[in-house]
Amino acid sequence: MPEAYLQSEDVKREMIRLHPEWVLKNKKITQFKKLRYDWMRAKGGFWGKVSDNTDMVANRYRSSDA
Repeated sequence: MPEAYLQSEDVKREMIRLHPEWVLKNKKITQFKKLRYDWMRAKGGFWGKVSDNTDMVANRYRSSDA
């Protein structure tokens, strides 16, 4: 996982420790789980797509930034 993700997990743990009342009771994390699974898969996930077809993935993400 990227360093930014790992650091955000550290911040999240501290937030929960210091302010447990800030934690959402009904978490809607389906999209998060889907994206995290895609990122971490050894085959067929995000990194597999990037290595197989770099230009297509770059164009896809470039167009979503606009």
